[in-house]
Amino acid sequence: MLILQKVIPCFKQKSALNPPEVANVLTAHELNLVSMHKEKATLSPETTNHNINTSMKQFAFVNNAAEREYKDFPKEIQQQFGTSLRAVQGDEKPLLPIQTLESIGAGIIELKINSSPAFRCVYIAKFLDTVVVLHSFEKTTNGVDRQAMKTVEKRYKELKAEIEKMKRQK
Repeated sequence: MLILQKVIPCFKQKSALNPPEVANVLTAHELNLVSMHKEKATLSPETTNHNINTSMKQFAFVNNAAEREYKDFPKEIQQQFGTSLRAVQGDEKPLLPIQTLESIGAGIIELKINSSPAFRCVYIAKFLDTVVVLHSFEKTTNGVDRQAMKTVEKRYKELKAEIEKMKRQK
């Protein structure tokens, strides 16, 4: 079973440089239940001062390896990707350049940091009202990194299989 790691999405950060921070671990099934049964936040004077946005998507790494890859990046790279991922959570355009990876699957997006070395973070945001990071890697070639794309494809298939399994269990 895939493990999706939930990030608390409800507070908009005042600094756009804060990457998503991992909170607790949920199975894909539990995450689906959470997204299906979201309760509306009750706004009190205490919570309105925190600039709550209840429409933000959840955030998850598709598995522990995807989380490790992301956290192995230098902090500056994590911050740049985190800023764009947070924008996507709020249904905004990412700040970094993107490339769609339609050849692997509809809705898969690659965030790009073109420097020396170059970095990539691949995510999908069309399932379970969640931004799911599939793979993060340092680009090692000028062309398509075939090994990285194989990893993305494998993890995407695993994610889809888990979602189909959850649908059958309903």
